[in-house]
Amino acid sequence: MRPPATRLDIPGQPVLLEEREGEPVPSRFTGKPLRRISLTLEVYGDNAQEQLSAVLGAASSGGGLITYGQGGQWAVTSHSFSYQAGQAVTTSRYEVELAEHEDLRLERVEFEGLSVVPDRWKLDSDDDRIWLAFLVNLDPGQHRQFERLLEQRAADEAEHYFPVQMVGITTGPVKMRFGRCLWKRLDERTVRHRIWLVGEGGDDEAFGLFDSLNQPELSRTIEQCLILKARMDALVSELQRVGALGAEAVERIRNINAIDDVSFADARELDRAVTIDSFLD
Repeated sequence: MRPPATRLDIPGQPVLLEEREGEPVPSRFTGKPLRRISLTLEVYGDNAQEQLSAVLGAASSGGGLITYGQGGQWAVTSHSFSYQAGQAVTTSRYEVELAEHEDLRLERVEFEGLSVVPDRWKLDSDDDRIWLAFLVNLDPGQHRQFERLLEQRAADEAEHYFPVQMVGITTGPVKMRFGRCLWKRLDERTVRHRIWLVGEGGDDEAFGLFDSLNQPELSRTIEQCLILKARMDALVSELQRVGALGAEAVERIRNINAIDDVSFADARELDRAVTIDSFLD
């Protein structure tokens, strides 16, 4: 068989047998049409087959992109191969589906009167929604403003969502809500935050595959710890106020018996991280 002339500059040096253009798919993030193409490739020899399989496998699992065409970057959405042995050189034929990679550049995030420039960020999606996680250092004024926003949204059961502008990516605001937002104090003037924003759709509070692990014991333990702290704070206040612990003071302390009695500031202690940067990966 005479091999076609086009040989691709991809590990394994595959030969392009056929290229088919699919229907573009709008980006989940920008709305721009992204190309989809299908390729039929051949490689010759076991070593070339192993090289190409490694590259396609890494790209299909999110571990990298491949360069194809005029220097464009592509993700591999699926691939399969068959081979013909018993010849002088084993021939392997691949069917590969490629999706155009979108180069996203987030300049800043604006929401509820706050404008911040992330130093690290991650934008992703599933079938239902998009989400944005980013790391940013806030000064005292920004920190107080952000904590007020978190508290207000946590208290407003009717409206969790608010407009978010991802400058450099979206042309207009996107309705999002807060996910779990972690924080760490770096010094007297700087607090580092990992802010998590979740778009509308598939609205549940799940955070991962192991959410049910040690539940509901873990949630109840956290709740009781917060209640205990609130009681102890009230106890100190009562001792300071009356100078002794009487029956009425005991009653007031015992009346702290629900998670709603815990202040927002105390609840935020659960989100204080030691190595906050690791929570973006």
